[in-house]
Amino acid sequence: MNQAIFSKKIKKDDNESLLSWRKKLLLRTTHKRLKKKYSDKQSDMLSLLSAIELELNKRSLKKQNYAVAEGLMSYHGYRVGETNGVSDEVRQEILRRIFTGPVMPVIGKWYMSEWGEDKSLERLNKIESNLWGFILDKSHKDHLRALAEWEADLAWIQDSKKLWLQEIA
Repeated sequence: MNQAIFSKKIKKDDNESLLSWRKKLLLRTTHKRLKKKYSDKQSDMLSLLSAIELELNKRSLKKQNYAVAEGLMSYHGYRVGETNGVSDEVRQEILRRIFTGPVMPVIGKWYMSEWGEDKSLERLNKIESNLWGFILDKSHKDHLRALAEWEADLAWIQDSKKLWLQEIA
């Protein structure tokens, strides 16, 4: 991999392009079948993913007006359902990354303060709270696949919570 070429491209591309690239890299580094297909490129893809996340984070911190109108989980690629949903492995990797951080700031400081610090109980509780909110929102009552995926992710978070909290203690 030519690090210099990718570094220039990352700095030059707009946020939407970087987010799209980030989503593809997340899929290729977490989805079992794709991970196997791209096994010889995992190291390079993980380096690129880190560089993209670092650049997006720098841009967000410089901007201070947080023009992003979507929530933190969505901004980080978390999707469920039939239309744009991603696999269990990818969703759970995204949730793990949101917990461990760093997360890219979205919306505003008041919103970001609700998410707490990286690897904190407050961050885990916010993830759980969001999942519960999605599940209990009556506007989603007919979205059976999305509901099943939120419930599966909530169970996964609750199963992982004890281990993660032990690791940070």
